[in-house]
Amino acid sequence: MIEKAGLAMDQIGAASEEIGAVSVKIGAAVDSARGIMDTAGQIIEDTRPRIAEVSSEVAGIARSGREQIERIGEVLEDATGRAHIASNRSIKPSTTPWNKSARSATP
Repeated sequence: MIEKAGLAMDQIGAASEEIGAVSVKIGAAVDSARGIMDTAGQIIEDTRPRIAEVSSEVAGIARSGREQIERIGEVLEDATGRAHIASNRSIKPSTTPWNKSARSATP
């Protein structure tokens, strides 16, 4: 029985050593992760003002783009209206001598 207890103690000792080694590795990994997180946090803090500035610039560009598209739409609408007016003026039947069908159609 004492031999079995001694064997069990040896196994517990070996397992304890393995746990200690794993614990050291986990501690090193946690320290490394903590360093990475600190660096990432610092980068975020450093870039936050620039991100806000860029976001504001993007919003201004989008607003300006929308305004310009509206202006283009207005210009095209105006040009279309003018083209219709001009085409309506030029559609009147011609009274030139070579256009006999137009002369016979006029009273």
